[in-house]
Amino acid sequence: MAPPIPPVVHAPHVSGGNLILTASGGTPNRAYSWVTSTNLLAPLGSWTVSATGVLDGTGSCSNAVPINATNTAGFFRFRMP
Repeated sequence: MAPPIPPVVHAPHVSGGNLILTASGGTPNRAYSWVTSTNLLAPLGSWTVSATGVLDGTGSCSNAVPINATNTAGFFRFRMP
């Protein structure tokens, strides 16, 4: 079986107090997660999972992550197992 094709991650935007994270063009029906950290250079294993899902039939996804004003700024990465 061929390895999954990761989707293209699009620029995030804010809507209704949420950070909207989207991606498209990946291998349909593959699991993924969005992970976050306050340290961009931290090992990937130490990042926190913010959202998970399965790419839809077109290989796309969209997730709303609540914005918490008391948290420090963070970095997001798209991860496929």
